[in-house]
Amino acid sequence: MSSVAVSLVKLPTFSREQKDFQIWLMRFKAFACVNGFRAAVERTVDADMPVDDSAVIDEKTADGKIQLKAKRANKVAMANLMMAFVSEGLMGLIHQSMDVKWPNGLACKVIDGLHRRFVPQDFMS
Repeated sequence: MSSVAVSLVKLPTFSREQKDFQIWLMRFKAFACVNGFRAAVERTVDADMPVDDSAVIDEKTADGKIQLKAKRANKVAMANLMMAFVSEGLMGLIHQSMDVKWPNGLACKVIDGLHRRFVPQDFMS
């Protein structure tokens, strides 16, 4: 008999309030860790990602398996980011992460955009 692990960690939604960002991000990263896509939710591209979404990946090689895992993690991250955002303005970050190389978006671009928007950049903050 096989068992299916069910995550007890619920997807946190983001209110779009600056004061809530750091807590939401910590919770979202915890959710990503439990659900196996943590590497995809950094501010920079996962080093294991292929150069673009259409890159041919040899699934039989060790490198190919690693690239596929990273690509899948990005897809899961993007889906969860879409579900975590409750405002149209935040959905704009999803749209901005999409380009010719990654038509479904890159999660790291969304995370970077969130940091740029919600983390104070000046010294006094």
